[in-house]
Amino acid sequence: MLTVNFREHPMSFGADEEILQDFLVEAGEILEQLSEQLVELESRPDDADLLNAIFRGFHTVKGGAGFLQLHELVECCHIA
Repeated sequence: MLTVNFREHPMSFGADEEILQDFLVEAGEILEQLSEQLVELESRPDDADLLNAIFRGFHTVKGGAGFLQLHELVECCHIA
């Protein structure tokens, strides 16, 4: 499990608290959906639409994390 310690980077990425909170809410929702989609993928491994939806979810989280310079999360999404 990936944990990002925001205390180590106290807003050093220049984003304000509201942007960070919005990202965390959106990323949390996307990750919940990804969790369900990955389970579905086990029973439907040939479903191209489902696979594309999973890639889009990770790409969205990776893009937001990159914008906020949350490098550990970017790397995690890249590996996934």
